[in-house]
Amino acid sequence: MLDEDQLTIQNIDHLGIAAGLIDKLKLVERIDARLP
Repeated sequence: MLDEDQLTIQNIDHLGIAAGLIDKLKLVERIDARLP
């Protein structure tokens, strides 16, 4: 079993990964908008 500290660390890690993916998607959208 994971203790609560490990669960919290994993949740923060997953949130960080999700935020990174969202940032990449936003960046791609901005680049696409600039292309003719």
